[in-house]
Amino acid sequence: MASIKGGAVRYDLVDDAERVHTFYEGQRRPEIAWWRAAKAIETGEPVGEFFTLPWWTMERQTNGSLIGAHHNRRRLRRLLKAIPAGCSPAGEPWHIGVLYPGLPDRYFEDPVGVMTRKGHVGLFSQFDSDGGLDKLVGTREHGFTHVVVPVFVDDDESAAVPLPFGPDVSPFDNPWVPTDSGQDERLPWRINRSHLMAIYLARHGRTPRWMSLARRLALLTEEHGVSVLPPLPIEPGRTVVDDVRGEAGSLFLRRICRLAGIMVQESVTDSTCAVVTRYPARLTSRAGQEALARGIPIYRADEFAGRVAEARLLLAADSC
Repeated sequence: MASIKGGAVRYDLVDDAERVHTFYEGQRRPEIAWWRAAKAIETGEPVGEFFTLPWWTMERQTNGSLIGAHHNRRRLRRLLKAIPAGCSPAGEPWHIGVLYPGLPDRYFEDPVGVMTRKGHVGLFSQFDSDGGLDKLVGTREHGFTHVVVPVFVDDDESAAVPLPFGPDVSPFDNPWVPTDSGQDERLPWRINRSHLMAIYLARHGRTPRWMSLARRLALLTEEHGVSVLPPLPIEPGRTVVDDVRGEAGSLFLRRICRLAGIMVQESVTDSTCAVVTRYPARLTSRAGQEALARGIPIYRADEFAGRVAEARLLLAADSC
C-alpha cells in the first residue's frame, strides 16, 4: 500500500494485520539498567544514556492514551500486578516505558511503540509522535540510547503516557498557531530543546549540574525532531516586562531573569528590551500594545527563557 507524506510516496507501509500483530508480539524488552531509567523518569531529567522529560513539574498534562492497548491485555494485567517503578506526586503508580520505532502500517507511517518490563503495551497517538518524537526515537546520533517515559495502567484495556505541558512553561513548542480565520490551529507536540534548558536552569541555577544537562541537551538538533531557538544575549542590567498571566509562568520568568542579571518591571520604559506574555499573537494588555507601538520584541515565557538559556550555554562555551 502506498501513502503520500510531505510530497513523497511511501511504499513500505504494511497492510497486513497479521504481520503487524506478529511484529509487536515479537518485541522483547531491552537489556538496560532499569533502575537508572526509573531515576531519569523520577527526577524528570536525562540520566546517562536515558533521555526523558520533566514529567512532574508542569501545570498540566495530556490524556496520553496509548493506541492498541486493548490488544495487550495480558501484559497490562501483569503490569497491574507488578511493583511499580514509582508514583506520581498525586500518588498514581507508574511503570517504566522505553520508546522504540514501530512498524509502519496503513494507520501509522512512523509509529512509536512503548515497551515495558512486561512487553509491548501500545503506541503513541500520531498527534503525540508526529511532531518529532518519531525522529528522536528513530536515531541514536544525539547520544541518548533510549527515550524513557512513565506508563500509567488503569485496567487491563487501557494505558497512558500523559505528556507534561503548561500555558506559560512547557518542554514542547506552543502547539496553538493562530490562523487568518481567527481560530487557533493545533499542531502535533514537538519537544523544544531550548525550553528544556531553561526549565533545568530554573531548577538548578547556574551550577555544574545545569551545565552538564545543557551540554547533553545541546547534542539534540532539529534533525533529531526537536526545536532549537536562537540564543538571546541580554546584557545584565537590562529590563523586561512581566506581562505573564499565570503565577507559575511569572515565577519562572523572574527566576530566569534573576539568574541572568536581568531586571523585571511591570510597565514599558525606555530601558525595556522585551515584553513577556502568554499570547504574543493576541495582545490585549497595555504593555503588549505599547511594545507593538515601539517595536519591542514580544515573547512567551518559555520562549524567552529558552533563548536566554541558549545564550548562557554559548557564553560558557566561549569562556572555556
